[in-house]
Amino acid sequence: MRHRQLFPSILLLAVILAAPVAAQNVDTRIGDLVRAAALGKTQVSLYAVDLTTGRTLVRTDADEAMMPASNLKLVTSAAALATLGPEFVFETRLVHLNPPKDGAAQNDAVLLVKGDGDPAFGDDAVLRRYGQQVDDVEAMIQLWVEAVKKANIRKVVRLIIDDSIFDTTFVHPSWPEDQLNRWYCAQVSGLNFYTNCLDVYAVPSSVANDSPNVRLLPDAPFISTTNLATTAASDTFWIHRKPGTNELTFRGSVKNRRTKPVNVTLHDPPIFLGRVLADRLAKAGIAVGEVARPAADDVIGAGKALHVIRTPLSIVLARCNKNSQNLYAEALFKRIGFKATGAPGSFENGAAAVRLFLQKEIGTAAASVRTADGSGLSRDNRVTARIMVDLLAAMQKNEKFARPYRASLSIAGSDGTLDDRMKNLRGRVYGKSGYIAGVSCLSGYYIAPSTKPAANTTAAPDAAADADDGRVVAFSFLFNDVKVSIDVVMRLQDNLLRVIDDAYAPQK
Repeated sequence: MRHRQLFPSILLLAVILAAPVAAQNVDTRIGDLVRAAALGKTQVSLYAVDLTTGRTLVRTDADEAMMPASNLKLVTSAAALATLGPEFVFETRLVHLNPPKDGAAQNDAVLLVKGDGDPAFGDDAVLRRYGQQVDDVEAMIQLWVEAVKKANIRKVVRLIIDDSIFDTTFVHPSWPEDQLNRWYCAQVSGLNFYTNCLDVYAVPSSVANDSPNVRLLPDAPFISTTNLATTAASDTFWIHRKPGTNELTFRGSVKNRRTKPVNVTLHDPPIFLGRVLADRLAKAGIAVGEVARPAADDVIGAGKALHVIRTPLSIVLARCNKNSQNLYAEALFKRIGFKATGAPGSFENGAAAVRLFLQKEIGTAAASVRTADGSGLSRDNRVTARIMVDLLAAMQKNEKFARPYRASLSIAGSDGTLDDRMKNLRGRVYGKSGYIAGVSCLSGYYIAPSTKPAANTTAAPDAAADADDGRVVAFSFLFNDVKVSIDVVMRLQDNLLRVIDDAYAPQK
C-alpha cells in the first residue's frame, strides 16, 4: 500500500525535475556561443526568463545600463497601450468654424484642421493596407476637398492649422544633426502628414549631363527647389534640405528611372499640410487666403466637422513595432505626455508619462531607466535587460494588454523587421530589433510550439495567439559599443534564440 501511494508522487517529481534539464543548460550554451563570437570589448547584456516557472534561463550583466536603440519602442508602445487604452482612436478633424445657418454659398469661410498627434495621417503604407475609403494620400486629400465643396464653400479666408496638442520642438536635440534629412529622423508634430517626408522621384534626361526631371510626392508646387543634379552613367542622386526650411537642392547624378523614391524629411509638417490642402482647394476652384496656426487671441468654437479621419491605436502600435517607424514612437511618446499632463505633448512630459507607467508596472527599478525620446534614436536613452524582461512579463500577465501588445510585434521569419530572420523559428519569436551606430538589440517573446494537434497546419502564425500551454519566455539581448560587424551580432542573437528553442521545442 505504501509503495502504491508513493509511486505517483515519485513519478511526478521525476517529471518535474527532468522537464527543465535542457533549460538548465541554456545559460551554459549561450555563454559558449557568446565567447565563440569573439566580440572583443563589446558590451553584452542578456536576460531571459521562463514566464511560466519564473526560472531564469540566462543572465549576463542583466543590470547594466545599456542603450536600447529601437528596443525602447517596446517601452513606449507599452506605456501608450496602458495610458491611452487599447480602444483609443486618433482623430484628425476638418472643421467649418463659421457655417451659415441657411446653408447658402459662402465666400468668407474659416476652416480648421485640428490635429490629434496621429502619426498615420496620410501615411500611404497605412492607407494601402487599412484605408476603407481611399488607398493613397492624394485621394485622402480629395475627400476633404469634396467635403468643402459639399458645404457650399466658395472661398476660404482663413485655413487654421491647429497642432497645439504637441509642442513645436520637432526634433530632439540629441538626434544626429547630420541625419536630420533622413526619414528615420522625421520631425514629430501634433499634425503629422505623409510620415513628415517627401518622396522624390528622379527621371534621367535623354541628353547626357542635362538635369533629370524631378517629381515630388505629395505634389508641392510651392516648395523651392534647385536642381543641380545631372544625367550621367551612375546613380548618386541625393537631396539637401536647408535646415529650418523646405528649400531643396537636388545633387548627384541619375542613370536610370527610379522606381523607388529618395526620401527627405519635411520642416514644419503642419504648415506643409495646410499649404497642400490650400493648393488642392485652389485647383478645385476654392481660393484660400491665410494658412497659419491660430493667433494668440483666437477663440475657436466647436464649429461643424466636415470630415474626420480616424486611426485605431492598434494600427499605430503595429507600424511602430513591426516596422520600427520612429515617427510613430515619438508621436505616441508625446501623445501620452499630453494625456498625462494636459499640457502640449513634449519630449519632457512624454518621458514623465513613461516613468509613471514603469513605476506602476515594475516598481522602484523604473528609476534607473532614462528615456530621452520614444523611438530610441537618441544615444541618451538607457535601460537594462532585466527591466526589459520585467516589462515584457508585466504586459504578458495583463489580460487587457497581452494580446494587442504581442500583436504589434514583428514575427520572426514572417513580417516587419524580423521578416528575414530566424525563418526556422517562424511563429515562435515575437520581438523588436534595434540598431543605431555601435548598438544592436533584440527583445521580445519566445513561444514554445504547441503540443496540441493543429487544426490547420498550413495556417499562418497569429501574432495575437496565446501559447496554449503557457510556455512563454521573455528575453532581452542588448549589445553596445559593438566591436565587430553588426551582422555578426544579429546572427548571434538569432542563435541565442535557437538555443532556447532547442530547450523547449518538442523532440523531432
